[in-house]
Amino acid sequence: MNTRRNLAAITLPVCLALAPFQASAQQESGVDGASAGLDAITGTALDTLACASVVIPATGSVWHCVATCSAEVSHFPGTGTNVDGRLAITRNGVEVGGTDRKFELNDNPGIDDISPYEVSTTGLMANLRSGTHRICCAAALVPPTAAGDRFDIIDSSITAACSDFIL
Repeated sequence: MNTRRNLAAITLPVCLALAPFQASAQQESGVDGASAGLDAITGTALDTLACASVVIPATGSVWHCVATCSAEVSHFPGTGTNVDGRLAITRNGVEVGGTDRKFELNDNPGIDDISPYEVSTTGLMANLRSGTHRICCAAALVPPTAAGDRFDIIDSSITAACSDFIL
């Protein structure tokens, strides 16, 4: 009986010492998203579409966010037969590197082109500090463009997920 009690007295502290514990700040996460309707894209500067606002708390740790932007694009009748566009993600008005996706809207005579169709991009925003970050989908024409060139965004959406996980 005494041996059993002694073994329990030794085993408990060893088990507690080997139990996993969290060495960093408590992990938190947040998700935000939005959608926007019709928008005519007529210029080569990025035009803001759907936006999400992500609030990163003052926890003392850096956060990382990933966002996915999707847009339903359509060739606008009466414009040039070849219109090229691009879709990107912006954070606080600045384009997020690596999110630029180019696409073409060709109006081929005699061919039933798919219109509208879906274009998407995903991007990582690492090491974000506390505060509010406005994460948006954006679209533009790709130069060179002719007078009157445009395409339509039928609908767009963005989803952003953030966490203080370690990369």
